Amino acid sequence: QGFAIVENTTDEDWKEVKLTLVSGRPISFVMDLYQPLYVTRPEMRLRLYESLTAKRYEEAMELLEAEDAESGAEEPMKDAGEMRRKLRGGAPGAPPAAEAAKSGFAAREMAPAAAGGEVGELFRYAIEAPVTLPRQKSALLPIVGAEIAGEKVSIYDERVHGKHPLNGLKLKNTTALHLMQGPITVFDEGTYAGDALIDDLEPGGERLVSYALDLDVEVEPVAKSMPAQLVSVRLFKGTLISTNRLLREKAYGIRNRGTKAKRVLVEHPFEADWKLLRPEAAERTRDAYRFAADVKPGERGLIEVAEERQLAQQIALSNLREDAIEVYIRAPQVSDKVREALVKIVEMKQALSQTGAELQRNIQQVAEISQDQKRIRENMDRLDRTSQIYQRYVKSLTEQEDRLAAIQTKIAELRDEESKQRKALDDYLAGLE
Repeated sequence: QGFAIVENTTDEDWKEVKLTLVSGRPISFVMDLYQPLYVTRPEMRLRLYESLTAKRYEEAMELLEAEDAESGAEEPMKDAGEMRRKLRGGAPGAPPAAEAAKSGFAAREMAPAAAGGEVGELFRYAIEAPVTLPRQKSALLPIVGAEIAGEKVSIYDERVHGKHPLNGLKLKNTTALHLMQGPITVFDEGTYAGDALIDDLEPGGERLVSYALDLDVEVEPVAKSMPAQLVSVRLFKGTLISTNRLLREKAYGIRNRGTKAKRVLVEHPFEADWKLLRPEAAERTRDAYRFAADVKPGERGLIEVAEERQLAQQIALSNLREDAIEVYIRAPQVSDKVREALVKIVEMKQALSQTGAELQRNIQQVAEISQDQKRIRENMDRLDRTSQIYQRYVKSLTEQEDRLAAIQTKIAELRDEESKQRKALDDYLAGLE
């Protein structure tokens, strides 16, 4: 049953006025530019006063695709009773009242109170009976009264409540009216069960609503992450491109302590860069997968969700150390061609490193000889030129000068060799593909 609160804000009484309500989403607002702005501190409350807030559920993304694919292949449901019989397993010929008695829901035939129609991107409700309403008064007008299809479920979302799911309904709008978003009051077997919120629901659309905490069912989520696994290695113009596979799993343990069987829908966050491996989702919204599990009274259920992600990483081979390259050489995922190229790179890097190390040793020797020559010259300044020790210093300086000349020649050769090896390595890396 759907109603609209209508208020006659004019100064004239309405007497048997034909009324049409039009709804849409125009962008319009009012803004108070007079009142000063203050920064307010948040109000903190004890957890004793916390309560659940109403949640809106998005429509499944696959629903419209499925409807488009099946158009013309199957006749649409003739009425809400046929849809309900298919969901609950009722007999094809059972009347609505018999089906209601069988399922525990009260049902009665209700004539629609308004005729639905579309106006561009808007939708409207034309009230069938003329409206009489005094000025500055309001009235509650029925706009829809019809039996629609539904299935009772328990909806678990860790972000809403970490322990218990919410009692909910999966509704399908089997009326011809576009149901505008708003609050819903839910009655279960004639007893008030809770309040819910719903977004706009077009004819034929399906949506979840939740209205209370389901204390009979408890869900325990357990997350497990796996180490990254190397998938492939590629070399391209001096860059090593490694692709790693990230795997994560999350298990939802479900326990039904109630006396009735439960159909539990688990909402698992959807991330576009993660691929779902298992299990197959019942449906997916923009931000969540939905997995279904039927749990009998006193029994347990389990939903294990596994996802993977391919992550590519680029590293300059010139900056990669030999020991790091060795890790990729030993990896079984690396192809023979890439492994041969990596082995050659290691050999060229080691040769370049050896040349550089020898060059540094010779430069160090030059520094040590120069330091020793400075010491000898300082001592010679204090000695008699005809003394034996002075002559020995002269001989030592002569030998060191000869050695310095040889070392300088070696340094020049090593620098030239190092330059050639570096160029050869750079050219080889640049040509890799």
